[in-house]
Amino acid sequence: MRKTLLAAVASVGVGGLFIPLGAQAAGVVSGSVAGPDTGFSTVFQFLNELSSTLDITSLTVDGNFATPNPLVWDDVFDEWAPPGATVTTSGEDTFVLSFGFTGWNPGEMFRFAVDPDTAGDSNFGARVFDLLGTRVTFNYSDASSQVYEFVDDPNQGAGLVLAAIGAPVPEPVTWAMMIMGLGAVGAAMRRTRADRLAGGAATA
Repeated sequence: MRKTLLAAVASVGVGGLFIPLGAQAAGVVSGSVAGPDTGFSTVFQFLNELSSTLDITSLTVDGNFATPNPLVWDDVFDEWAPPGATVTTSGEDTFVLSFGFTGWNPGEMFRFAVDPDTAGDSNFGARVFDLLGTRVTFNYSDASSQVYEFVDDPNQGAGLVLAAIGAPVPEPVTWAMMIMGLGAVGAAMRRTRADRLAGGAATA
């Protein structure tokens, strides 16, 4: 009984066809800003990992969360687009940089340099450690998304790395399948309980 329920919980289904949750498409990314922490060279590097099953369609870099000062992205330069992909850039001179992609496939990298300033100082001269807390949102080809933030690389003076803030946000179809799967689990539990009660009554 317990094994049956565990198997049902680990799956969602439609019309009797069960699909393991672990088999869902998922985006897997990494990112960094190279050190030293006190350096003025702020180069972002993002990798759509080879283990990912999704293309990246867009990403945003939000300087509102940078500490201790929110950052404005003054100039973007030295863009290295993923091989065969096209990139559109918007949001320069604002707190939120946006990049749109066609063809950013798993196993490919995107890199760019930027000049961060503060809202009140166009000559701020941000260093790598000023980017701490900056949030990056990845949007995927299945309409799901993931949000990360830059944290200090534990290796001394190595710069910053991305850390996930939350789990992937499933698309509406996935939510519907999960709800149906949970409904199937509930029905199975009720049916099992009814069978046990009926068996007990028959032996009484």
